[in-house]
Amino acid sequence: MFTDKYTMTLGEIKQLAGISDQAIREYERKGIIPSIINEDNGYHLYHYPDLQRIQFLRYYRRMGMSVKEASSLVNASTQETLSLSLQRHADAIRSNIRREEAVLKAIESQTHDLSLISSLLGSFEESTMPEMYVLRCSKNGRILKDRELTSLIKQWSDSMPIVKVGALHKYQHMIDDVQPDPCFLIEAAFQDFVDISNQTFVSRIRPCRCIKTMIRISSYDRDYVHCNTHVVDYLKKSNLTPTGEILTNTIANKYIHPLYPDDPSDYIVEWIPVG
Repeated sequence: MFTDKYTMTLGEIKQLAGISDQAIREYERKGIIPSIINEDNGYHLYHYPDLQRIQFLRYYRRMGMSVKEASSLVNASTQETLSLSLQRHADAIRSNIRREEAVLKAIESQTHDLSLISSLLGSFEESTMPEMYVLRCSKNGRILKDRELTSLIKQWSDSMPIVKVGALHKYQHMIDDVQPDPCFLIEAAFQDFVDISNQTFVSRIRPCRCIKTMIRISSYDRDYVHCNTHVVDYLKKSNLTPTGEILTNTIANKYIHPLYPDDPSDYIVEWIPVG
């Protein structure tokens, strides 16, 4: 396969490297492999070390390294620089895997909640509110205007679907037409994906006894109070009074459920802390 004392033609090296003519030329232009021309016929010549450089360049690129970083490693690297670079990318891959696992869990959680619409809608179950962190975006129905909050909202929203969309309510919101306070939610297990250090806007919700239910807000409903009439009635009949803010999590927006095929609705899980 190798001709003229282990030299290769362009066709031979691109076949062994599994890349195009253009890629080979680009590597020559960037100095990743030397450009050697046969003076007799003007053809480019390549050697076995050039093939190795190309193969290891692609090897490192598939790890996620930039062309610049990969080319520096294939041309001259010490044990220390190569080990540090490999370790850095191994850490990045572990972080990406954990993020993808968190996204998968969020997808599975939403799929599970959707499967509960028929059974949970209009019914109530005693449960434990999971430990979460909440980024508060408003207070008493008024959107908070703060530069640091704006930055936090951008960071948290960029982490969806690990971060979920929700709202905080006082019991008064259920009986009077009061604007709820929108917020973002994240499970405590995934807190390191976002900044939770700002205690002005971020609060921790500890596990507590609660009543879990689901409400449906359809295009025909007048307001949040109207949708919670049966919830308020249940709490009164059961002699239960919320002991803290009610947390809601929207699991589907304008969702067409088989029970209501002609009425796209918002489906919201409510966590009502009770004593």
